[in-house]
Amino acid sequence: MIDRNRLRVLAPLVGLVASVSLGLVADAGSAAPARTVATHQKAPAQRYISALVNKKYVKKGRKVTISGAVDAPDAPACAAGVVLNVERSTHGAVYKVIDTVTTDGAGAYKVKEKVKKKSRFRVSAPATDACTSAQSDPRTVNVT
Repeated sequence: MIDRNRLRVLAPLVGLVASVSLGLVADAGSAAPARTVATHQKAPAQRYISALVNKKYVKKGRKVTISGAVDAPDAPACAAGVVLNVERSTHGAVYKVIDTVTTDGAGAYKVKEKVKKKSRFRVSAPATDACTSAQSDPRTVNVT
């Protein structure tokens, strides 16, 4: 006579083995061999943006020069020819894009912006498949 406890343990195992063996039979009969493709995505390269302003105080309506560089130690292509967004904040922490500038072959950039009231400027680069997004520290310009 068959022990009922043993039957309770063996029944799920038999079902598991049957489903695995049926899956192998179905795969063996298919026309195309199954291939496993390993996709190794490379992590985007880190980059850093510096920003400097030539004046901390200006008269209303005058221009300041914002200059700096994009540094990408692991991928020089992430620094050269990058389109950067120049952003300004005049109230709170809301920054609006006011201009764009493209870096040269070395990753340097320079842009002039008119200042009408106290403003904070920063420069940012959007993320791409090969490079991470980055933004500079804000630089404050006061109006006298």
